[in-house]
Amino acid sequence: LCSVDPVFALTSLPSSVVSLDLLDQLGRVVKDSSENAAEFESSLAFARSAAMDKLARHAEAWELLVPANRAIFSRMREELNEAVASQRASLKRIQASPLRVARDDRHESQTLSLFILGPSRSGKTTLEQLVATLDGVKRGYENPIVENAIRRTYQNAALLTSSHLESLPDQLLPQFRDIYLEELSQRAGTAKAFTNTHPGRIYDVDRIVGTFPGVRFIFVKRDVEDTVLRMYMRRYDRGNVHAYDIAAARDHVVWYHQMIDLLATKLPSLARVVQYEDMVANPRGALSVAAELCGLSVPAGPVPSIGDDRGCASPYRNLIGMN
Repeated sequence: LCSVDPVFALTSLPSSVVSLDLLDQLGRVVKDSSENAAEFESSLAFARSAAMDKLARHAEAWELLVPANRAIFSRMREELNEAVASQRASLKRIQASPLRVARDDRHESQTLSLFILGPSRSGKTTLEQLVATLDGVKRGYENPIVENAIRRTYQNAALLTSSHLESLPDQLLPQFRDIYLEELSQRAGTAKAFTNTHPGRIYDVDRIVGTFPGVRFIFVKRDVEDTVLRMYMRRYDRGNVHAYDIAAARDHVVWYHQMIDLLATKLPSLARVVQYEDMVANPRGALSVAAELCGLSVPAGPVPSIGDDRGCASPYRNLIGMN
């Protein structure tokens, strides 16, 4: 192997299915001639940390994580301030008024939009894996369908293109709705429900539910410290500026949970909350929650194995407190 990424990907798999010595493989990785040296060393540090975590070498994993995260975070403080301001504005907006729900005028053959939302590393992909076993569900992963519809709407109106839904003028919402439903039809085909796990959609739930017919939400919550640790152990391609600082990551997860609780209260017929720990303990129960919400049937037979990452922060609690 000559690249960090394939080895890093293996660290997320259960130990029972990985026979390679990951640290040995990482020792053989070489920098590509076109790769930035600092970026390469940063990626390698995160990968080595993940490999050590799998070997329960927690102190060594932490020693690599702290400087790697600090180096990235030092360049992102201004971006973090902007993100925090946006979070506060979103929470204030949702708190201030009741949510308007669009009339569900879909035809029987039209697809339901199922948004599975939660902070990064909270278990959204795991839940989506379960939900995909329901008959008629098509996985969308973190697809850009909403962003695409926003940009196309701005472009069609000859306005400066943006991907921020909160800035879209109200008079353009009908066009935005039509563009979204057109792309949904293309992506989902004959599926009864199409999933979207893009965590950033939490900012837009009020406008999404007020604009699109046939939307449902499953919010995923996970132990805060476990979520924070797994975010801190990941090097993101873009965004997630809060992930590189423990305090900022914790604040983000707490804010996200506040949004979840508020939205679930305001949308009782359209939203459900699934706790990651409950899902791992009883995956069929979590599947039943999704099926009931979407009007689908739970298939007979066993559910897929989903792994168990509960309590991952426990070995790091003292180390996190020192950071």
